[in-house]
Amino acid sequence: MSLVQNPIIGRAKGQAGGMVFTTLNGQNVMKAKPNSYRDANTQVQKDNRSLHTDIVRMAASIKTQARSLFEKQPSDMPAFSKLVQQLSAGVNRSGAAPVFTPAGITIGSGSIDLNVVNDSAAAAAGKLKLTWDVTPLPLNEDQELIANAIIIDTVSKKIAIVQADTATTLGVNEATFSIPEGFTKANCKLALCSAKLSGGADLVKVVK
Repeated sequence: MSLVQNPIIGRAKGQAGGMVFTTLNGQNVMKAKPNSYRDANTQVQKDNRSLHTDIVRMAASIKTQARSLFEKQPSDMPAFSKLVQQLSAGVNRSGAAPVFTPAGITIGSGSIDLNVVNDSAAAAAGKLKLTWDVTPLPLNEDQELIANAIIIDTVSKKIAIVQADTATTLGVNEATFSIPEGFTKANCKLALCSAKLSGGADLVKVVK
């Protein structure tokens, strides 16, 4: 693959001879066209494609909020593409079929880790619960920010960003979140997120 930067050629699309012209992240790219391609279409390939489709659909459902998840916007790809990449990191391919297990992956970016714990087992039916440490918050005013959470249903492959019940603030150090319609409590993983903190910092959003 080559980058086409010649101002005489300018931006090119389509194909010519054995070359294909396109753009990637705003750059002109020239690629060699394969002579032939035979898709084995194995069951493993089908499973991986199906799961990738689910992940892209998940990311698309919160596409309008994707940029807000990053303290610093990705420099190598759009925020949406980075979100797809991060969700894909939660796929376990060690078994016979890929399994989506997002616990431990990071969504978006951030520099403040509040040591969040998923304590949903103690929450009431239909509720999810997170607890965290407020000590790392830079300023006291950050404790007044409303707690929000990323909720991921690992089975139905759904994701949502919801506000804490009763608009709980970060300073309270725990909050419950109502399960969105179509989500199942037993299948849900959580990550704490909120508005940007003082000085432009943001929370590290690790799925628990």
